[in-house]
Amino acid sequence: MYKEDIYRYYGKRKLNIVEKIKMPQGLKYMILLRKVQKSKNPIIKTILKIRLRIKQNKTQFQIPYNTKIGKGFYIGHLGRIIINPETVIGENCNIATGVTIGQINKGKKQGCPTIRRLCMDRE
Repeated sequence: MYKEDIYRYYGKRKLNIVEKIKMPQGLKYMILLRKVQKSKNPIIKTILKIRLRIKQNKTQFQIPYNTKIGKGFYIGHLGRIIINPETVIGENCNIATGVTIGQINKGKKQGCPTIRRLCMDRE
């Protein structure tokens, strides 16, 4: 799934060695997050979770590995981003510095948001 994330940054799904070295921190974070989500081996998953925690401290992205995020997710800049793990984010969404997605604890709108790209037919 991270090939679609790469596409959002570079317009292609495979990177050359220079692009891999200079990869933006947002993309590095998402690739690591997706590897944690995909991992079946509990030992490898634990190691990846530790790496993700280190990356969270470095980038200030607090996006838990169990957050449901569709393909093509784009993080624009380094800086504080906080997302509740119960949030659902659809395909091809962008997020920028200073965004917090939390939850409402009571009332009609109780719970976490579902964010999706709105597709509209143009006439």
